[in-house]
Amino acid sequence: MRKAVADRQNYDKEHKELTSFKKLQKEIARKLRTCFIGDLARIEKFFGKYWGHGLSYDKLSPAQQKIYQLYQDLRTDILNAGNKLIRGIEMDLKQYTILLNKQYSIINKR
Repeated sequence: MRKAVADRQNYDKEHKELTSFKKLQKEIARKLRTCFIGDLARIEKFFGKYWGHGLSYDKLSPAQQKIYQLYQDLRTDILNAGNKLIRGIEMDLKQYTILLNKQYSIINKR
């Protein structure tokens, strides 16, 4: 009976750690994505007029098409760098035991 109780307590602890880890991982990824997607929106807001933001591609002048392509390259670089950063943070988080304590995360190095 004691072994069953101990096994259940161990299972509950491991489940709580895994759930806490996944929740923290998801929150960090969401906040980082919000950050760099917001940066892209600000670029569009301030510089979109130079490539005819909101117009269809076939209505852009050759100069606007060139600027639009530069923006697309920049956008791809920002998204790739952000996703690489998220993957790196996820790898770093795996080195810790994470327990959610109400609204705060307590992180202990494994």
